[in-house]
Amino acid sequence: MSNASDYGVLLTTAPSREEGVKIAKLLIDEKLAACVQLLPIESFYVWKGKTQNEAEVLLLAKTRTDLFEPAMTRIKDVHPYSVPEIVGTQFLAGFGRSCHPLSGRDRHEAGFFRSPAGAQRPSDRNRSYGRG
Repeated sequence: MSNASDYGVLLTTAPSREEGVKIAKLLIDEKLAACVQLLPIESFYVWKGKTQNEAEVLLLAKTRTDLFEPAMTRIKDVHPYSVPEIVGTQFLAGFGRSCHPLSGRDRHEAGFFRSPAGAQRPSDRNRSYGRG
C-alpha cells in the first residue's frame, strides 16, 4: 500500500481557460497527472513594481511526488507566462480519489469511479437538486 506522502498536488495559474485546458490536457496525455482541475480565480500580485489584478485560472494537478519535476518542466515548456509560478506540496493524509495510487492505470481502472454503497455520483447529485 502506498503512503499519502507519495502523492501531492501541483498548483499553477494560466491567463485563460483555454491556456489552462492546454496545460491540463498535456499533463494528462503525458501521464504526468491523474487529474487536473481548473478553477476561475482573481489574482493580486506585484509585477515590475506595480500592483496587478487579473482574472486567471488556477490549475490543481494531482500526481505522484516523483513526477513533480518532470511535470513542472513540461508546464514551463508550454506556459505563456515568462515566469510561471508552479508550486507543489505532498499530501499528509487523505481519503478519496486524490489518494488512490496513481500507478499509471487510467482513473477508471484505478478505481477512481467506484463509490461506496449509497454514495451519489456527481450526475446523481445534480438530478437530486432538480438540475438535469
